[in-house]
Amino acid sequence: MNELYPIGDVARRTGLNVSAVRFYADEGIVPPSGFSEGGFRLYDVTAIARLELVRTLRDLGVCSTNVRREHDAEPQNSRRTDKSMTTGRPPTAVSAICRR
Repeated sequence: MNELYPIGDVARRTGLNVSAVRFYADEGIVPPSGFSEGGFRLYDVTAIARLELVRTLRDLGVCSTNVRREHDAEPQNSRRTDKSMTTGRPPTAVSAICRR
C-alpha cells in the first residue's frame, strides 16, 4: 500500500506551506513521488518524512544549499525506502550550518 497525497495534505502534515513544498521539489531536494492525471504533484510517506527532515534542518538554521548538498552526496543505493530517513551515518549537512 503506497498511498500518494496531494501537495495541500503534505503541506499540512509537514508544517510547511505549499510554496515551500514546491520550492523543495523544484530544487530537487524532495521531488514528488508521482503526478495525478491532472498533473498535480503527489507525495508518498517517504517524501513526507524527507520534507519533515528538511523542515527540521531549516528550523535548526541549515540552509537549503547544504540540505541539497547532503542529498546529492548520499549514494543512491543507501537511500532508505521505508519511513526512516537515516542512512546509518551522521548527516553532514547538520555540521554545515549556514552563517547568516
